Amino acid sequence: VALSSPGIGEVVNIVGNATLGSQNSDGFGPSLAIGKPQGIAFSSIGASYYIYYTDSTFGRIKRYDPITKHVTNVVGSSASGWKDGHSSAVGIGLIYGLHVTEDGTRIFFAD
Repeated sequence: VALSSPGIGEVVNIVGNATLGSQNSDGFGPSLAIGKPQGIAFSSIGASYYIYYTDSTFGRIKRYDPITKHVTNVVGSSASGWKDGHSSAVGIGLIYGLHVTEDGTRIFFAD
């Protein structure tokens, strides 16, 4: 996952280190190994904002905090296939679409 500043002409990697990650890769964004990011969305909560992205390789939706540079799993688990339940326990497949409400209280995705 990269951030581009077109006016400056700079592209900065914010999440991922060019190696395939494991299913439970949470931690410091720039040094994190991730799978295949497919979608990206944003939310703002108070003065903070977050960047959400899908990791379609492992069926996860992750949240990146640009202040702390920390990545946290918000939807998905190691369960294979589709399984309803709590967001941290659901099993999801390939994620192709992602939308997060502005306040971050709801996440919609295509599976």
